[in-house]
Amino acid sequence: MTPLPGPTPKDFDFGFSFGTLYGRNAQFPRTFGWDAHWEINEPGATDSEYSKRHRQNYLAVQNLFATAYLPYATGITLWAGIFGPAIGYEIGPNLREARNNFTTKTYAFISEPNTLSGVMAGTRLYSGEAGMLGMELGLVRGWNNLRDNNDTPSVNGALRWRTSDMQTWVDYEFIVGNEQNDSFGDVQAPSALIVSPRGQLKRNRPASTLS
Repeated sequence: MTPLPGPTPKDFDFGFSFGTLYGRNAQFPRTFGWDAHWEINEPGATDSEYSKRHRQNYLAVQNLFATAYLPYATGITLWAGIFGPAIGYEIGPNLREARNNFTTKTYAFISEPNTLSGVMAGTRLYSGEAGMLGMELGLVRGWNNLRDNNDTPSVNGALRWRTSDMQTWVDYEFIVGNEQNDSFGDVQAPSALIVSPRGQLKRNRPASTLS
């Protein structure tokens, strides 16, 4: 989730990531069409009142993706699968990477996507005395979604600037796409609350700085 200092690696590389979370915090980073309604997550996944009354725990497999590094130009990193988006304040589900270091969490768990599924690419655009500038761009299947309920992809991306000492940074992040439910038979709440036969464009463009 950041451009890094140092020389550009010259070798191809490949790997994968698998991450799982169990407990109350796993209620939010579940993915429709994947782990949202696994048997271990019921009845709370369907009955929110039951979940609140009984404080049900949940199981989420929020990271399941492959990565590849291509040593072209300034270096290109590709990743594909289900992953936590490196955007927003909480940066769920990888809470250790979040900008909020406290146990108490905010409404951002609902106002921001917790997982994405699709393909992303990232590269370092510039590295010099003025710092480092990196870019990420990809196509995903909407917020917390593997089974896209409107069959239109969303665009996810970011521009990230860092000083050479990595002490100050500025990020501009975005995810843009239709997020409506096409029918009442497949309402993916709370990330998609509107039911409509027409596209309902949704934009989320958090920007952040740290010094």
